[in-house]
Amino acid sequence: MKNSLKIRLRSSIFLKSLKILDPSDIKKIILVTLLQSTLAFLDLAGVAAVGLVGALAVKGIQSNTPGARVSSALEFLGIQSLTIQKQVALLGVLAAMLFIVRTLLSIIVSRRVLFFLSRRAAKMSGNLTAKLFSQPILKLQEIPNLEILYALTTGTSRLALNIIGSTIGIVADLSLLIIILSGLFIVDKIIAFSTIIFFGLIGFLLIIKCR
Repeated sequence: MKNSLKIRLRSSIFLKSLKILDPSDIKKIILVTLLQSTLAFLDLAGVAAVGLVGALAVKGIQSNTPGARVSSALEFLGIQSLTIQKQVALLGVLAAMLFIVRTLLSIIVSRRVLFFLSRRAAKMSGNLTAKLFSQPILKLQEIPNLEILYALTTGTSRLALNIIGSTIGIVADLSLLIIILSGLFIVDKIIAFSTIIFFGLIGFLLIIKCR
């Protein structure tokens, strides 16, 4: 019950914080969120490449031919005629490159998002300062000085970076989780269910321990 109330409160705060931004800024935030979400497909491709390396290694040790799915993937990559050693080497390099590119793109996008939100926080602080000084002096005297100082400095920064920025990161992580689980369900439903149960239990135990 308490967790649901916290989630509702955070969502309402996030929606209120979006109202402070311009419509053009909201569109940019949506585009950036979608871009970060699509980067999860690089992770999925990297995981698939690692899975192919494992499958080829097992088949090579057992001296068996690869399965239908592995053979289809090798044909798609155009390396079906190479030896197992070369296939494993190429797939390992491909997986490493995918993870490196994904990490670099994620860093670049995250930095740009933080810079963008920092500039918007400064802009919001300037607009609030202009509105504040346009108020009558008697009305300003009714507001505590510390409250004004917090609203014009730390408040706007936390609103932009901690709330909006953190929400973008959460959406990107959820997209990564959904895409990876979807790929697992396509490949093997038993492994997908086992993964959900295993990590779900770990998360549940961590929540209980942190209380």
